[in-house]
Amino acid sequence: MKTFAAILINIVIVLLVSPNINANELPQGLRRFALIVGVNDGGPERSLLRYAASDAKTIARVLNELGGITEKDTTILLDIDNETLINTLEQYVSYIKSAQLPSQRIELVFYYSGHSDDQGLLLKGKRVGYRELRQALNKIPADVRVAIVDSCSSGALTRRKGGVHRPPFLIDGTTSVRGHAILTSSSEHEAAQESDRIRASYFTHYLISGLRGAADTTADGRVTLNEAYQFAFAETLHQTEKTQAGAQHPAYDIQLQGSGDLVMTDLRTTNASLSMAAELHGRFYIHDNSQHLAAELYKPIGRVVELGLEPGKYSVRLTQRDALYEAEVELQDGKHLLLKNNDLKKVSYELTAMRGKNNDINDFAAPEFAMPAEKNKNVSIDSFPRVNTSFSLIPTISTTETMVTKRLSLSLAMSESAYIDGADIGAGFNHVLYDLRGLQAGLVNKVDGAAVGAQVSYGVNLVNKQMFGLQGAAAFNSSNGGSFAQIAGGGNSTTAASRGLQTAGVFNIANSSFKGAQISGGFNVVKEDFTGAQITGILNQSSAYMTGVQIGLINLGGTKLTGSQIGLINISDDLSGGQIGLVNIGDKVNGTQIGLVNVSDNADAPIGFINYVKDVPLHFEFWGSSDEPTMFALRYGGKYIYAMFVTGIMRRNLPRMTNEDWSIGFGIGGHIPIQQAFIDIDIMGTSPASKFGHPDDHTTLGHLRLTVGWQIMPRLALFAGPMANVSIIADDKSLNLPVRDRFRSLEKVWHSGDTTVRLWPGFVIGVRI
Repeated sequence: MKTFAAILINIVIVLLVSPNINANELPQGLRRFALIVGVNDGGPERSLLRYAASDAKTIARVLNELGGITEKDTTILLDIDNETLINTLEQYVSYIKSAQLPSQRIELVFYYSGHSDDQGLLLKGKRVGYRELRQALNKIPADVRVAIVDSCSSGALTRRKGGVHRPPFLIDGTTSVRGHAILTSSSEHEAAQESDRIRASYFTHYLISGLRGAADTTADGRVTLNEAYQFAFAETLHQTEKTQAGAQHPAYDIQLQGSGDLVMTDLRTTNASLSMAAELHGRFYIHDNSQHLAAELYKPIGRVVELGLEPGKYSVRLTQRDALYEAEVELQDGKHLLLKNNDLKKVSYELTAMRGKNNDINDFAAPEFAMPAEKNKNVSIDSFPRVNTSFSLIPTISTTETMVTKRLSLSLAMSESAYIDGADIGAGFNHVLYDLRGLQAGLVNKVDGAAVGAQVSYGVNLVNKQMFGLQGAAAFNSSNGGSFAQIAGGGNSTTAASRGLQTAGVFNIANSSFKGAQISGGFNVVKEDFTGAQITGILNQSSAYMTGVQIGLINLGGTKLTGSQIGLINISDDLSGGQIGLVNIGDKVNGTQIGLVNVSDNADAPIGFINYVKDVPLHFEFWGSSDEPTMFALRYGGKYIYAMFVTGIMRRNLPRMTNEDWSIGFGIGGHIPIQQAFIDIDIMGTSPASKFGHPDDHTTLGHLRLTVGWQIMPRLALFAGPMANVSIIADDKSLNLPVRDRFRSLEKVWHSGDTTVRLWPGFVIGVRI
C-alpha cells in the first residue's frame, strides 16, 4: 500500500482475595480486576527507586475510586521478587475462572512500576522476560487485558508486534472488544524517569492526572484509555525534553478488535470533584492536605475541566506567564466545587537562587527565566545592574557595558545585552545573552535564553529556548520552545513543544508537539504531535500523530491522523475521519473516502468511481427483475458503501430493438449488516442498447432498489425486494419501454415537448457470490 502511495505522489496472587468467594454474590455484566506491582529494588547494580511503590498505591487508589474496580478485586504487590510475580500471574488464571459468572465480561488491568532493561522486568536483581510476561498475561481468561509498564526500556515489550516510540494510538473497545493493549512509559532504549518535584515517575504522575479527569477532552465525564494515554504521552514528553536523561517517549502495542470506547475511569461516579471554569487557563498544580501533588495539567481557555478527587482540603496554584495565583478549597463528600476566576488570589513569586536546576519558561508557566547551559545557573534577571537607556554602534562602542539589564537599547549596527526588560531596537543584529522580556526590532534578532514579547525583523528571528508572544520576519523565524504566533515571508521553524499560529509565505516546520494552526503558501511539516489545522496551497505533512484537518493540494497524514484531509491527493497511514479528494489513499481508514479513486486496507465507506478496499473482497451479483430478466454486476467498495458496474439483457419486446437487448450502467449503494441478514439500498443508472457497447444516447433508465438478504456463507447470499424504475426519453424516436400489465395501473407518465418521463414499480430477486 505504501509503495502504491509513493508512486502516486512522484505520485496494547499471591492471591489477596480468597478463591472460595461465592461467584453468585458478584455483580452481573462487567467485572474488572487489577494486579498492581511496585518494586523499588531492581538489584545490586541498579539504583534504589524512591517512588515505584507509592506509584503503585496511587494508581490502585484511582482505579478503586473511579475505575470500577473494587478493593476486593485489586491485588497490590510491593517489593516482591520475580518468582512471586510469576506465581501470582499463574494463580490468577484459576482465580478468575472460579470468580467469573456465566455471560460475565472480564477485564484485567496489570500495572508495573520499577526497574527493567531491554530484555525484561528486573525485580531484586532477577529478571522476568518480556516474552514470559506476555505469555503469562495471555493465559489469564479475560476479554480485555490492559498492561501498563512504567520502567526503563519498557518499549521493548511492544517490539514483537511492531510498537515504536511514537504518539499514542488505541483502538477503543465496547462490550464486543477482545484482545490486549500494552502501554509503556518509554521506548526500547530510553530511561523512564522519576522526579522529586512531583514525588512520582513522570509517566504515572501524568497518567493519574489524566485518569482523574485532566484527559477528558470530550467533557463527557468519562476518560477512555485513549484519552488518558494521549495526555500522559504529551505531558511526559514535554516535561522530560530538557532533563539530563533526555526526552522520554511512551510506546504501545495494541491488538484489540472492536469499536467504541474503552472507559478507564468515570468521573460521574465520584463523590467529590473540583471543576475549573471555562475562563481559567494556564498550568494548574493541585496539592492535597499533605502537600502531595494530586494532579497537574495545562488547561486551555474555553473548556471546563473536572477532576475526580477524594474529599478533603486542597491548595490550587495557577501559573500564567509572569503571574501566579493561589486558592485554598475544601471538597466535601457528595459535593462538586466549581473554581472560578474570583476564587483565585494573585500572589508574588518567592525569589530563590537556582542550584543546578535550569528553570525554563515551561508550558506557559510563570517565567523564572532560563539560563543558557554554559553560563552560571545562579544568575537571574536582577543579578546585573539596571540601566534605563543604552545607545550603541557596536558592543564596544556603547554608552553601557554588555552585562547589564537594559530597559531601552538603541543601536545602529549591533547591540549586545545580558537581559532586556523593555525594548531592544537596532538596524542590524540584536543579541541578548540571557532572556528578553519586551520587544526586539531589527534585521536579525537572537536570544540565547527565553523570550516573552515580540521580535520584529526584516530577516531572521532566533530564540534559543522558549518564546512567548509574536515573531515577525520577512524571511524566517526559529524558536526552540513554545510560541503564540510566528509570521514570516519565508518560513517558520519550532523544534520543541509549541502552541499557537504559524503563517508563512513558503513553509512551516514544527519538529515536536504543536497545537494550533499552520497556514502557508508553500508547505507544512510536523514531525511529532500536531493538534489543529494545516492549510497550504501545495503540501501538508504530519510525520506522526495529528488531530485536526489538512487542506492542500497534497496531504500526507503520517502515522496517525484523527480528522480530515481535503486536497487533490490525500495519503495517510492510519486515518480516523474522512478524505475528500481526487485520489485518496490510506492503509487503515476508520471513516469515509470521497473521490474519483479511493484505495485503503479497510475503509468503512469509500464513495467514488474506483474503490479498492483490500480487506473487503469483490463480489459478483446476478439478478432478474420485472423489466430486466438477466442482469450482472461487479460490486466493490467498503464495508458499508459500495459501487457497481452493471450490464445485462433486457426484455425483448421493446420496439425497435433487436434480439440483443442490452443494458449498461453504474450504481452506488449502502450496505447494513444485521448478523447473517442484511439490508441494501442502491441507485443505478443504465442505458439500453440495441447492440452491446452502443447505448441509446436519448434514453436513460434509473433504478432504486431496496433489498433484504441472507448471507448463507461468506461467498454466497440471496436477496430480493421492491424497486422503483424511471425512464427518461429525450425524443419520440427513441426507445419506448412498455410496462408489464401487472404494473400498468401504477405507472405515472409526464410529457414535456419531445421528452417523456415514466415512473413505475417492480421487483428484483438475485444472488451474490
